[in-house]
Amino acid sequence: MRDFWDAAIELEPDTTVLDEGARFNICPMAFADFDAYWNPFLSGQAPGLLTRCRSMESRRLRLRDLIRSRVSLGNDGEIELVSGAWAAKGRARR
Repeated sequence: MRDFWDAAIELEPDTTVLDEGARFNICPMAFADFDAYWNPFLSGQAPGLLTRCRSMESRRLRLRDLIRSRVSLGNDGEIELVSGAWAAKGRARR
C-alpha cells in the first residue's frame, strides 16, 4: 500500500487524508506481474482514492504509470512487496 499511497499523494497532495497505507500490519506478498498487483484495485477492492477517481480515466492511468515506475520487478516480472494481512486462521492446541 505504501507504493500506492506515496504515488497518489505525489499526484494529488489532498489525498493524504485518505492514506490507508499506515493502518495495516506487515506480511510478505508476491504478484506474478504488475497487472496482478494493479487489477484488484480496479475490481472494487480499491482504496478510497480509486473509488473516487474511477470515472476519471486519465487520473487513474497517471497513478498506475507512476506506481509501475516505482515498483521493483524481478527478472521474470514478479513483484514482491510488503503488505498488510486482512485475516488470519489458526487452531487452538489441546
